[in-house]
Amino acid sequence: MFGEAGDGLSNLPSPFAYLLTIHLKEGRNLVIRDRCGTSDPYVKFKLNGKTLYKSKVIYKNLNPVWDEIVVLPIQSLDQKLHVKVYDRDLTTSDFMGSAFVILKDLELNRTTEHILKLEDPNSLEEDMGVIVLNLSLVVKYGDFKRH
Repeated sequence: MFGEAGDGLSNLPSPFAYLLTIHLKEGRNLVIRDRCGTSDPYVKFKLNGKTLYKSKVIYKNLNPVWDEIVVLPIQSLDQKLHVKVYDRDLTTSDFMGSAFVILKDLELNRTTEHILKLEDPNSLEEDMGVIVLNLSLVVKYGDFKRH
């Protein structure tokens, strides 16, 4: 369909080949990073070290519900979507753990729920909580845009 076998998607006319829809649902049992015994969590989604999306901050909540949807253009599935959680403070943001999703493990045209266990190799906490997302990956054909 797209040229020779083994050619992959290289001769697609568009600069990216997939659309990844992320529904950031919630966090559960996140770690405490503020003196008052809570955190002000927000989430960053990164690909290749670049932040593609930053969620809103949910103040004073270890079980935040974001319910945010973002659609990201993806060029290659040979990468990981990094999900990083931070606690917003006035001066700096404290790291609250991260997880990742291997894009090529996602099934095309199907929405799947992912409960990602947050980890931080530099932290002593065993359980840093989880982030719950729905992910959906579709192929983008030419200039066809999904609204």
